[in-house]
Amino acid sequence: MDSSILQNERVNREERRKQALVIRSKPLVAWIALTNRCNLNCAHCPRSKLRGLGVLPEPHDMELSTFDKLEVELFADLKVCSLGGNNLGEQLMAKVWDTALSRMQTFPFRLSLQTNGTLLTQHRIGMLIGAGCTINLSLEGASEDTYGPIRSQPFEKLVGVARALCEERDRRPDAGAQVGFSFTVFHHNLPDLPRLVGLASRLGIDRVRVTHLIPVEERWRYQSLLYHQSSANQIFTEASQLARHLGVALGVPEHFVSYGIASAGKWLPPQRLQAKEQPCYHPWTSVSIDERGRVRPCCVSSVVMGDLNKTSFERIWNGARYRRLRKTVNSSRPWTDCRACMLRGVDPLELMIGNVRLTSDADVLLANIGPEPGIALQPFLLGKLRDRLAQSSLGRILLPLALHNWRRFGQ
Repeated sequence: MDSSILQNERVNREERRKQALVIRSKPLVAWIALTNRCNLNCAHCPRSKLRGLGVLPEPHDMELSTFDKLEVELFADLKVCSLGGNNLGEQLMAKVWDTALSRMQTFPFRLSLQTNGTLLTQHRIGMLIGAGCTINLSLEGASEDTYGPIRSQPFEKLVGVARALCEERDRRPDAGAQVGFSFTVFHHNLPDLPRLVGLASRLGIDRVRVTHLIPVEERWRYQSLLYHQSSANQIFTEASQLARHLGVALGVPEHFVSYGIASAGKWLPPQRLQAKEQPCYHPWTSVSIDERGRVRPCCVSSVVMGDLNKTSFERIWNGARYRRLRKTVNSSRPWTDCRACMLRGVDPLELMIGNVRLTSDADVLLANIGPEPGIALQPFLLGKLRDRLAQSSLGRILLPLALHNWRRFGQ
């Protein structure tokens, strides 16, 4: 690996250890969205909620001028760069896709892509594998009965794409590419998890990563495993044992430490939830940049730290907002977004390569889901609502009232 990247990592880890407010190092990890457009309308996706409210963000693709700034100011020091995973878009729809991929290949960082797989042609598969990319296919089932109703796509088509990716990877082992499954787990598809492990073994999938569903509509509330903790623990154990037997790398969330929703106690809004002891590393180590060039501290935060179309990355990275975040994020009074965050205690580099178990902390899950009834507006969805309303003069007038009522009623 390039010596400058290793030097940047050494400095970064030391500055993170010291909790420095102004830092010399650059991020090691970046989530970048090239577009917010998507060709699907999955039943559990926040896009469905936003579409129902009439506030789905206007389609937008990253401008090449913004990508140019990333190339000059950020890419040289990165260890890992993920395309997607920080917004609701399918990155293969980006107008700048081909240009961006070819230019990113010239940098030594590890490249990954989060995709629904429906737009992966044989040509694109060859390009991604040749670039040494880690391709993570999003799915919610291991059969037509579970996957089909969510995605409105044939499950066998996804299996065919996964098989083609693995075959191309095996033909070009020197490229170092990997293929993974990203599985969003909830009550209805929980029994599919062991079957998914078996499918991953048969196809030769490199890694299966499992994350909790965070419902964004009341009708999805009881799909959360928060309400099915005993079953979740049982299936997680069964799937983990099978994965070890088959040699499949599986990352499931932590087991619930006690059974029953009573273990979560009374629901509290995130701003009143007691700050967790686990530290946050993201204000030092990672950055998230959306299709409009707006910089956020991580892949789940809705807080905008700055706009690359208005200023340089360096001025944002050590600006007043970042300094304030670094000062408070691991204190007793972190920002609301950070207080109930599921990524506390998770190293961004380990998160990228799937070597972590995400939390099943009942208090954290319940804080993100909301009171009963009334789904809480998770920070990411709140950011999208704010972005959409801010795009018109009337929206800007109504924005404070809309956010107040949503926070109050969870609707």
